[in-house]
Amino acid sequence: MMVVTVTFELGDAFDAAQLGRFAAEAAPRFEKIPGLRSKTFTVDAARREAVNLYLWDDAAAAQAFFNDALREQVTQVYGVSPRIEFLSVVARAEQAPAPRRGPARTGVVIYACDLERLAAFYETALGLQRRVADAEHVVLASADTQFILHAIPSAFRALAVAGSAAEPRTAAAIKPFLSVADLDVVADAMARNGGELFPETWQGPGFRMRNGCDCEGNLLQLREWVR
Repeated sequence: MMVVTVTFELGDAFDAAQLGRFAAEAAPRFEKIPGLRSKTFTVDAARREAVNLYLWDDAAAAQAFFNDALREQVTQVYGVSPRIEFLSVVARAEQAPAPRRGPARTGVVIYACDLERLAAFYETALGLQRRVADAEHVVLASADTQFILHAIPSAFRALAVAGSAAEPRTAAAIKPFLSVADLDVVADAMARNGGELFPETWQGPGFRMRNGCDCEGNLLQLREWVR
């Protein structure tokens, strides 16, 4: 990752209100630039400067973006030539958004033969947090989604499971996915709790992924984000 600072020393031309209006109008144009994680517009009234902060996932994309044409364009916009500095990111801390406490907008419902065992699998192996529980339901949450586990009535459990409870249900048409910090660590935790993470790995845009199953054989996909 790379941080790029673009500083405009405006002197007598500094106008915080005008800079704020310009930033609000310009911000949407940066939402779909490949390799750019975020851009932040700031002003420093004491130094009479505007400082724009770019966070890039791709250092090569950052270097290519700030070409001579771009420098000339922003010089015309701000009236002064910018000072551009490229900084390599060596570590980064970022707080995950807090899990929703109320009903989620999206999620997945899984019908469980053994409600408590399946809930324990998702809590222990995959780090979901229990929010609500009763005799027929357990609601688990991460920062991204909710898993609602619903106990199958005992009269229908034999019909719901083909083979043993741990056998992967490869004929399933729907497969939920979750993000995890480390696929290899989670693979061990899943195995200890009756599930399995399959060995084959695929690459996605910014992440790698593996398929697996929980302790009742329900298929799922896990994604580890690569920075």
